[in-house]
Amino acid sequence: MIALEGDGSILMALGCLATIGMVKPRNLTIVIMDNGIYQITGRQKAATASSADIVAIARGAGIANSHWVRDETHFEELVSRRFDADGPALLAAKIDDAPGTAQTVRDPPLIRHRFMRGLGTARRSALDA
Repeated sequence: MIALEGDGSILMALGCLATIGMVKPRNLTIVIMDNGIYQITGRQKAATASSADIVAIARGAGIANSHWVRDETHFEELVSRRFDADGPALLAAKIDDAPGTAQTVRDPPLIRHRFMRGLGTARRSALDA
């Protein structure tokens, strides 16, 4: 399983890293995209822009297999590990702070419907249009 997170999101939920470090799910890889800001709430500076090191925090929480990604080749090496061993893993990559080129639709019923459809459990509805 791969979980995609932003630095701002993970800073707001550091307790989840401690839980992951305690439970140690072998099949979990967390990918943190660190742009140093809270993009969605107005581009405020995040602690990762100065003092907080997400990889060090993850290691301190018990996720020993935590790494800063150096480049695309390094990412491919790290993410290509077997997903039933050596987990959990956390990969963090510094990215630019440019806004994304697309936005996720923030419509909870539609998001739920798409998720359930992906699981193969959604019933046909007007949201299928």
